[in-house]
Amino acid sequence: MPTLPGISCTCTPVTRYACGHCYHDQCLDCGFCTIGGCVCHCEHGLGFHPSDNPAAGPTFWLGAHHPRWLATVGLPLMVSRRSLADRRSVPRAAEAWVLDSGGFTELSLNGRDQHEVAMRILKVTEEAGEVASAYIGMTGQNPRKGVTHTIEDVQGELCDVILTAAVALASLSDDPAGVFDAKIRKVTERAEATR
Repeated sequence: MPTLPGISCTCTPVTRYACGHCYHDQCLDCGFCTIGGCVCHCEHGLGFHPSDNPAAGPTFWLGAHHPRWLATVGLPLMVSRRSLADRRSVPRAAEAWVLDSGGFTELSLNGRDQHEVAMRILKVTEEAGEVASAYIGMTGQNPRKGVTHTIEDVQGELCDVILTAAVALASLSDDPAGVFDAKIRKVTERAEATR
Protein backbone atom coordinates (compact mmCIF):
# COMPACT_ATOMS: atom_id res chain seq x y z
CA MET A 1 0.00 0.00 0.00
CA PRO A 2 1.57 3.32 -1.00
CA THR A 3 1.70 5.99 1.67
CA LEU A 4 1.19 9.73 1.43
CA PRO A 5 4.29 11.95 1.60
CA GLY A 6 5.55 12.20 5.19
CA ILE A 7 3.12 9.54 6.43
CA SER A 8 4.33 6.06 7.26
CA CYS A 9 0.95 4.51 8.07
CA THR A 10 -0.05 1.70 5.72
CA CYS A 11 -3.75 1.54 6.56
CA THR A 12 -6.07 0.71 3.68
CA PRO A 13 -7.86 3.56 1.85
CA VAL A 14 -11.17 2.69 3.49
CA THR A 15 -9.72 3.76 6.86
CA ARG A 16 -8.62 7.15 5.55
CA TYR A 17 -10.30 10.53 5.49
CA ALA A 18 -11.31 12.11 2.21
CA CYS A 19 -8.14 14.24 2.53
CA GLY A 20 -6.09 11.01 2.40
CA HIS A 21 -4.78 11.10 5.97
CA CYS A 22 -5.18 8.07 8.22
CA TYR A 23 -7.87 7.99 10.89
CA HIS A 24 -5.13 7.52 13.52
CA ASP A 25 -4.56 11.27 13.22
CA GLN A 26 -8.07 12.26 14.22
CA CYS A 27 -9.00 14.58 17.06
CA LEU A 28 -10.46 12.36 19.77
CA ASP A 29 -13.06 15.02 20.63
CA CYS A 30 -14.65 15.66 17.24
CA GLY A 31 -13.26 12.84 15.08
CA PHE A 32 -11.87 15.07 12.31
CA CYS A 33 -8.36 15.01 10.80
CA THR A 34 -5.68 17.14 12.46
CA ILE A 35 -2.74 16.65 10.07
CA GLY A 36 -1.06 19.42 8.08
CA GLY A 37 -3.55 21.81 6.50
CA CYS A 38 -6.53 19.86 7.82
CA VAL A 39 -8.30 21.53 10.72
CA CYS A 40 -9.73 19.93 13.82
CA HIS A 41 -13.37 20.94 13.68
CA CYS A 42 -13.94 20.98 17.43
CA GLU A 43 -11.53 23.85 18.15
CA HIS A 44 -14.23 26.28 17.05
CA GLY A 45 -17.03 24.52 18.95
CA LEU A 46 -19.17 24.62 15.81
CA GLY A 47 -18.99 21.08 14.47
CA PHE A 48 -17.53 22.61 11.29
CA HIS A 49 -14.75 24.99 10.35
CA PRO A 50 -15.75 28.58 9.46
CA SER A 51 -14.02 28.22 6.09
CA ASP A 52 -16.06 25.13 5.13
CA ASN A 53 -17.90 25.62 1.86
CA PRO A 54 -21.64 25.93 2.60
CA ALA A 55 -22.35 25.11 -1.04
CA ALA A 56 -21.17 21.57 -0.35
CA GLY A 57 -24.61 20.93 1.16
CA PRO A 58 -25.66 18.98 4.23
CA THR A 59 -23.82 16.01 5.67
CA PHE A 60 -25.73 12.76 5.48
CA TRP A 61 -25.03 10.36 8.35
CA LEU A 62 -25.26 6.65 7.62
CA GLY A 63 -26.87 4.67 10.43
CA ALA A 64 -24.44 2.03 11.72
CA HIS A 65 -25.72 -0.73 13.95
CA HIS A 66 -22.24 -2.26 14.36
CA PRO A 67 -19.86 -0.04 16.37
CA ARG A 68 -16.88 -1.69 14.67
CA TRP A 69 -17.92 0.11 11.49
CA LEU A 70 -16.58 3.30 13.07
CA ALA A 71 -13.03 2.07 12.48
CA THR A 72 -13.56 0.65 9.02
CA VAL A 73 -16.15 2.67 7.11
CA GLY A 74 -14.86 5.95 5.72
CA LEU A 75 -18.26 7.67 5.78
CA PRO A 76 -19.96 9.92 8.36
CA LEU A 77 -21.79 7.52 10.66
CA MET A 78 -24.58 7.75 13.20
CA VAL A 79 -24.21 5.09 15.91
CA SER A 80 -26.99 4.22 18.29
CA ARG A 81 -26.39 4.60 22.02
CA ARG A 82 -28.00 1.18 22.48
CA SER A 83 -25.32 -0.46 20.34
CA LEU A 84 -22.55 1.13 22.44
CA ALA A 85 -24.14 0.52 25.85
CA ASP A 86 -22.29 -2.74 26.62
CA ARG A 87 -18.90 -1.70 25.22
CA ARG A 88 -15.96 -0.64 27.38
CA SER A 89 -14.52 1.59 24.66
CA VAL A 90 -15.37 3.00 21.26
CA PRO A 91 -13.15 2.20 18.27
CA ARG A 92 -11.22 5.10 16.77
CA ALA A 93 -13.37 6.42 13.96
CA ALA A 94 -12.27 6.50 10.33
CA GLU A 95 -14.57 9.47 9.72
CA ALA A 96 -16.74 11.88 11.68
CA TRP A 97 -19.59 10.30 13.63
CA VAL A 98 -22.47 11.29 15.88
CA LEU A 99 -24.21 9.47 18.69
CA ASP A 100 -27.90 8.73 18.21
CA SER A 101 -29.62 9.00 21.60
CA GLY A 102 -32.00 6.17 20.76
CA GLY A 103 -34.84 8.19 22.28
CA PHE A 104 -37.42 7.13 19.69
CA THR A 105 -36.51 3.46 20.17
CA GLU A 106 -36.70 3.77 23.95
CA LEU A 107 -40.15 5.35 23.75
CA SER A 108 -41.29 2.69 21.29
CA LEU A 109 -40.03 -0.17 23.48
CA ASN A 110 -41.11 1.24 26.83
CA GLY A 111 -43.91 3.19 28.32
CA ARG A 112 -47.10 1.64 26.95
CA ASP A 113 -47.73 -1.05 29.50
CA GLN A 114 -50.82 -0.77 31.69
CA HIS A 115 -48.93 0.62 34.70
CA GLU A 116 -47.17 3.37 32.71
CA VAL A 117 -50.43 4.45 31.05
CA ALA A 118 -52.21 4.52 34.43
CA MET A 119 -49.42 6.67 35.91
CA ARG A 120 -49.70 9.14 33.03
CA ILE A 121 -53.46 9.41 33.48
CA LEU A 122 -53.06 9.93 37.23
CA LYS A 123 -50.45 12.60 36.50
CA VAL A 124 -53.16 14.62 34.68
CA THR A 125 -55.18 14.66 37.91
CA GLU A 126 -52.13 15.72 39.90
CA GLU A 127 -51.46 18.60 37.49
CA ALA A 128 -55.13 19.68 37.66
CA GLY A 129 -54.78 19.83 41.45
CA GLU A 130 -51.77 22.11 41.02
CA VAL A 131 -53.90 24.44 38.86
CA ALA A 132 -56.53 24.58 41.61
CA SER A 133 -53.86 25.25 44.24
CA ALA A 134 -52.31 28.03 42.13
CA TYR A 135 -55.73 29.62 41.55
CA ILE A 136 -56.52 29.53 45.27
CA GLY A 137 -53.12 31.11 45.90
CA MET A 138 -53.73 33.77 43.26
CA THR A 139 -57.11 34.78 44.68
CA GLY A 140 -55.99 34.59 48.32
CA GLN A 141 -58.81 32.21 49.25
CA ASN A 142 -56.76 30.62 52.01
CA PRO A 143 -56.83 33.24 54.81
CA ARG A 144 -53.87 31.62 56.55
CA LYS A 145 -51.62 31.88 53.46
CA GLY A 146 -53.04 34.89 51.62
CA VAL A 147 -51.97 35.62 48.03
CA THR A 148 -49.16 33.23 47.10
CA HIS A 149 -49.43 32.88 43.31
CA THR A 150 -49.72 35.06 40.21
CA ILE A 151 -51.82 34.70 37.09
CA GLU A 152 -48.65 33.57 35.32
CA ASP A 153 -48.38 30.71 37.83
CA VAL A 154 -51.95 29.62 37.02
CA GLN A 155 -51.28 29.87 33.29
CA GLY A 156 -48.12 27.78 33.66
CA GLU A 157 -50.00 25.11 35.62
CA LEU A 158 -52.73 25.02 32.95
CA CYS A 159 -50.04 24.44 30.32
CA ASP A 160 -48.68 21.58 32.45
CA VAL A 161 -52.16 19.99 32.39
CA ILE A 162 -52.35 20.32 28.61
CA LEU A 163 -48.89 18.80 28.09
CA THR A 164 -49.50 15.99 30.56
CA ALA A 165 -52.83 15.15 28.95
CA ALA A 166 -51.16 15.11 25.52
CA VAL A 167 -48.54 12.65 26.76
CA ALA A 168 -51.26 10.43 28.29
CA LEU A 169 -53.24 10.56 25.03
CA ALA A 170 -50.14 9.58 23.04
CA SER A 171 -49.74 6.58 25.37
CA LEU A 172 -53.23 5.38 24.44
CA SER A 173 -53.30 6.14 20.72
CA ASP A 174 -51.09 5.58 17.69
CA ASP A 175 -52.60 8.78 16.22
CA PRO A 176 -53.02 11.24 19.10
CA ALA A 177 -53.19 14.24 16.75
CA GLY A 178 -56.01 12.60 14.78
CA VAL A 179 -57.93 11.76 17.97
CA PHE A 180 -57.51 15.32 19.23
CA ASP A 181 -58.54 16.82 15.88
CA ALA A 182 -61.68 14.63 15.77
CA LYS A 183 -62.60 15.77 19.30
CA ILE A 184 -62.13 19.44 18.36
CA ARG A 185 -64.39 18.98 15.32
CA LYS A 186 -67.05 17.23 17.43
CA VAL A 187 -67.04 19.97 20.11
CA THR A 188 -67.13 22.68 17.44
CA GLU A 189 -70.10 21.05 15.69
CA ARG A 190 -71.95 20.71 19.01
CA ALA A 191 -71.25 24.36 19.88
CA GLU A 192 -72.45 25.58 16.47
CA ALA A 193 -75.64 23.50 16.74
CA THR A 194 -76.61 25.24 20.00
CA ARG A 195 -76.43 28.78 18.53
